[in-house]
Amino acid sequence: MSIDLQLPATAVHPMAVKLAAKLKKIGIETLSDLIFYYPSRYDDFSVTVAIKDLTAGQTATVRGKVELIKNQRSWRKGMLITEAIIKDDSGAVKVIWFGQYYLSKILKPGDEVFIAGRVSDSRGLVFYSPAYEKATAAKEDLGATHTGRLVPVYHLTKGLTSKQLRYLIKLVLIKLQTLSDYLPPEIKKSLKLGSLLEAVQQIHFPDNQAKLD
Repeated sequence: MSIDLQLPATAVHPMAVKLAAKLKKIGIETLSDLIFYYPSRYDDFSVTVAIKDLTAGQTATVRGKVELIKNQRSWRKGMLITEAIIKDDSGAVKVIWFGQYYLSKILKPGDEVFIAGRVSDSRGLVFYSPAYEKATAAKEDLGATHTGRLVPVYHLTKGLTSKQLRYLIKLVLIKLQTLSDYLPPEIKKSLKLGSLLEAVQQIHFPDNQAKLD
């Protein structure tokens, strides 16, 4: 049975309850509002490469295991940073997040993860504050959410992130089996259009650039 899109947005997940006021601020009050809140742009994290093939300035996704992860103070400004080493069969790369100390509780040595972002050269290649996703989470319906694909980015308000919106929208789309279409079948057929449900899925989580276009 498909989910009722007229339900309040808070029905999708406890996180939405905590974010209710912020969601309302950008016009999202129902599940329907949520799935029809389209991305403003996309980050292209669709290229997954072996760590040994990374180059400075490249935007890419790597898949590997967390070799180590720890919190420490930056020697420059005393800022709390989280530093990790991600390793695949070809090599290892350093990852640094700023002010996200909780990551050391989420990611543990041995976890298989996707890391996506721009590669910098700072005495060796490093990802600074990249997107991350556990490989187990990326196996859900509609594929990966935050890495390894064209990743949707949304217009936001203070205290709300695109990562949170992606997560909530994906939860609704996974449960959505049908979606009432606005267009008559004959028009869809003549223009060779797919279903509205497929269109909404591809707007948020496109399989590739051609599908997005």
